[in-house]
Amino acid sequence: MSNLRNDIDSKPQFHDPTTTLQEVENKINILSAETKGIFSSPPPKPETPTTASTEPPNESEPKPEAE
Repeated sequence: MSNLRNDIDSKPQFHDPTTTLQEVENKINILSAETKGIFSSPPPKPETPTTASTEPPNESEPKPEAE
């Protein structure tokens, strides 16, 4: 859409545009369809940190010896 807008702005207003109204409507419909899926999906849930289950056991601590 920005390319089309730049093309229209760069030419004098008394010249016919290079793009028809039907082409502009098609581009708007395509952009609308692409963004509808993005905006209709729910936002991801924030991650909750779980320190007890995800940390590996500390190897530097001495292990109790069995008798």
